[in-house]
Amino acid sequence: VIDLLGILPFFVSLALNQLSSQYSLEYIAKAAQIFRILRILRIFKLSRHITGLKTLGTTLRNSHRELLLLSMTVSMGMLIFAGLGYALEKDEPDTMFYTLPQTL
Repeated sequence: VIDLLGILPFFVSLALNQLSSQYSLEYIAKAAQIFRILRILRIFKLSRHITGLKTLGTTLRNSHRELLLLSMTVSMGMLIFAGLGYALEKDEPDTMFYTLPQTL
Protein backbone atom coordinates (compact mmCIF):
# COMPACT_ATOMS: atom_id res chain seq x y z
CA VAL A 1 0.00 0.00 0.00
CA ILE A 2 2.82 2.41 0.87
CA ASP A 3 4.58 1.67 -2.42
CA LEU A 4 1.38 2.36 -4.32
CA LEU A 5 0.92 5.68 -2.53
CA GLY A 6 4.55 6.54 -3.32
CA ILE A 7 4.09 6.20 -7.09
CA LEU A 8 0.47 7.39 -7.24
CA PRO A 9 1.31 11.10 -7.74
CA PHE A 10 3.27 10.21 -10.89
CA PHE A 11 0.32 8.47 -12.48
CA VAL A 12 -2.16 11.12 -11.37
CA SER A 13 0.11 13.80 -12.81
CA LEU A 14 0.41 11.83 -16.04
CA ALA A 15 -3.36 11.45 -16.30
CA LEU A 16 -3.96 15.11 -15.54
CA ASN A 17 -1.46 16.13 -18.21
CA GLN A 18 -3.29 13.97 -20.74
CA LEU A 19 -6.64 15.49 -19.76
CA SER A 20 -5.31 19.02 -19.89
CA SER A 21 -3.83 18.47 -23.34
CA GLN A 22 -7.12 17.03 -24.63
CA TYR A 23 -9.52 19.49 -23.06
CA SER A 24 -7.15 22.44 -22.49
CA LEU A 25 -8.39 22.94 -18.96
CA GLU A 26 -6.29 25.43 -17.11
CA TYR A 27 -7.15 24.17 -13.63
CA ILE A 28 -6.15 20.61 -14.40
CA ALA A 29 -2.73 21.79 -15.52
CA LYS A 30 -2.34 23.68 -12.25
CA ALA A 31 -3.24 20.54 -10.30
CA ALA A 32 -0.66 18.56 -12.24
CA GLN A 33 1.95 21.16 -11.40
CA ILE A 34 1.09 20.87 -7.69
CA PHE A 35 1.56 17.11 -7.86
CA ARG A 36 4.97 17.61 -9.45
CA ILE A 37 5.97 19.95 -6.64
CA LEU A 38 4.79 17.43 -4.07
CA ARG A 39 6.98 14.76 -5.66
CA ILE A 40 9.98 17.05 -5.30
CA LEU A 41 9.16 17.62 -1.65
CA ARG A 42 9.71 13.92 -0.96
CA ILE A 43 13.44 14.63 -1.14
CA PHE A 44 13.17 16.51 2.12
CA LYS A 45 11.85 13.38 3.82
CA LEU A 46 15.00 11.57 2.73
CA SER A 47 17.16 14.07 4.58
CA ARG A 48 16.51 12.15 7.79
CA HIS A 49 18.34 9.14 6.43
CA ILE A 50 21.06 10.56 4.18
CA THR A 51 24.04 12.12 5.92
CA GLY A 52 24.93 14.38 2.99
CA LEU A 53 21.49 16.00 2.99
CA LYS A 54 21.69 16.48 6.76
CA THR A 55 25.02 18.23 6.30
CA LEU A 56 23.61 20.39 3.52
CA GLY A 57 20.66 21.40 5.71
CA THR A 58 22.96 22.25 8.60
CA THR A 59 25.22 24.28 6.33
CA LEU A 60 22.31 26.24 4.87
CA ARG A 61 20.90 26.85 8.34
CA ASN A 62 24.24 28.09 9.69
CA SER A 63 24.98 30.38 6.74
CA HIS A 64 21.55 31.91 6.16
CA ARG A 65 22.83 35.44 6.81
CA GLU A 66 25.56 35.14 4.18
CA LEU A 67 23.11 33.66 1.69
CA LEU A 68 20.69 36.52 2.34
CA LEU A 69 23.47 39.05 1.77
CA LEU A 70 24.44 37.29 -1.47
CA SER A 71 20.86 37.28 -2.75
CA MET A 72 20.44 40.96 -1.89
CA THR A 73 23.67 41.81 -3.71
CA VAL A 74 22.60 39.88 -6.80
CA SER A 75 19.15 41.50 -6.72
CA MET A 76 20.62 44.99 -6.47
CA GLY A 77 22.96 44.23 -9.38
CA MET A 78 20.03 43.03 -11.46
CA LEU A 79 18.04 46.17 -10.69
CA ILE A 80 20.95 48.48 -11.47
CA PHE A 81 21.79 46.83 -14.78
CA ALA A 82 18.12 46.52 -15.75
CA GLY A 83 17.72 50.23 -15.13
CA LEU A 84 20.74 50.95 -17.29
CA GLY A 85 19.43 48.71 -20.04
CA TYR A 86 16.04 50.38 -19.93
CA ALA A 87 17.54 53.86 -19.96
CA LEU A 88 19.70 53.02 -22.97
CA GLU A 89 17.07 51.13 -24.96
CA LYS A 90 13.82 53.00 -24.25
CA ASP A 91 14.17 55.43 -27.18
CA GLU A 92 15.01 52.79 -29.78
CA PRO A 93 12.22 52.23 -32.35
CA ASP A 94 12.07 48.40 -32.27
CA THR A 95 12.80 47.88 -28.59
CA MET A 96 11.16 45.21 -26.47
CA PHE A 97 11.81 47.16 -23.27
CA TYR A 98 8.71 49.28 -22.74
CA THR A 99 8.85 49.16 -18.95
CA LEU A 100 11.53 48.49 -16.38
CA PRO A 101 10.15 45.05 -15.32
CA GLN A 102 10.34 43.90 -18.95
CA THR A 103 14.03 44.75 -18.89
CA LEU A 104 14.59 42.39 -15.99
